[in-house]
Amino acid sequence: MKHPIIVIEDSEEDFYTLQRTFQKAEITHPIQRFSNGDEALHYFLETTQATDSPALILLDLNLPGTDGRQLLQELKTNARWKITPVIVLSSSINPKDIQDCYQLGANVYMAKSLDLATFREQIQTLKRYWLDFAKLPQPYFAN
Repeated sequence: MKHPIIVIEDSEEDFYTLQRTFQKAEITHPIQRFSNGDEALHYFLETTQATDSPALILLDLNLPGTDGRQLLQELKTNARWKITPVIVLSSSINPKDIQDCYQLGANVYMAKSLDLATFREQIQTLKRYWLDFAKLPQPYFAN
């Protein structure tokens, strides 16, 4: 059983593009989506099953409710979630946003490309690194 990829993205258009790009990249992990930070925060605070551990978390920064920065801080200071890879996927290229996210513990900061071919390449690279090559600690996937 493949662990899900959690996507926290409020834009329907961006989520649809991401889904289609995942299909083209042959990413077969189930996707669990939250469209605002409050829903995601509730999920992370309430989930206690190791079998629910996501393979990755893709996090947009500018979310309704709890924003991506606050959510990232909560995830990286919570013993249960701090080793889960968090990839910030944002349209912001503001150096302060990038700096802040790394200081809060983001594993990667990726600026969403508006060019579809470049975006596909970004997702393919994400897949190769995080889903094909990276090894996570054993307790992470404990059942």
